[in-house]
Amino acid sequence: MISGFNCGDVLRNVTIEHRQIKYNRDIEITTESCCILYLISGRCCIPKSDITLTSASPTILDAGRHTVQCRLGGDAIVEIVVVHINRERLFHTAPQCREQQRFEAAVLRAIATSVSVDDLASVCCLSVSTFKRRFFDYYGTPPHRWLLWRRLEIAEAMLRHTTIPTFVVAHLCGFINVSHFIATFKRRYNVTPSRISPQ
Repeated sequence: MISGFNCGDVLRNVTIEHRQIKYNRDIEITTESCCILYLISGRCCIPKSDITLTSASPTILDAGRHTVQCRLGGDAIVEIVVVHINRERLFHTAPQCREQQRFEAAVLRAIATSVSVDDLASVCCLSVSTFKRRFFDYYGTPPHRWLLWRRLEIAEAMLRHTTIPTFVVAHLCGFINVSHFIATFKRRYNVTPSRISPQ
């Protein structure tokens, strides 16, 4: 199932693909900007990049065509969700220096996984206070809140455009506690995840 939608105030022009593969085979994923690949069940790898996908660790893919080898293993199905992100909408301007490149790569990875601000600052080779200050300069909001809202936007899109259960969506989007996910989602959207109907 492939569907397009507009998503929130930052992740605009995002397309989501929900694929269920019933046999061992290779699939092609093509993206014009970048995407986050979430594995729900089965086994997948991307030989060209030497990446083995796991359900605990979403994978960031840059623009281009990627071959994904899907292997069922002990599972009855391979199920993946691909979130295509318009990078220009996300970052507004092209990075001007190596520090900005590191910053944007770290932020993109933090959207896909639950990473602490301390870890992000370390990846960017910045002190925590400098990282927070630069982040606020770029986005006008503290990093924790901004990243939380981006993960909630992806979760809302998954709930609206797939039939993936709420507890799986919570796990995919980096929420360890489902109750915390439901409460946070309701604060953000004034509705519980169970009230979001797939389209």
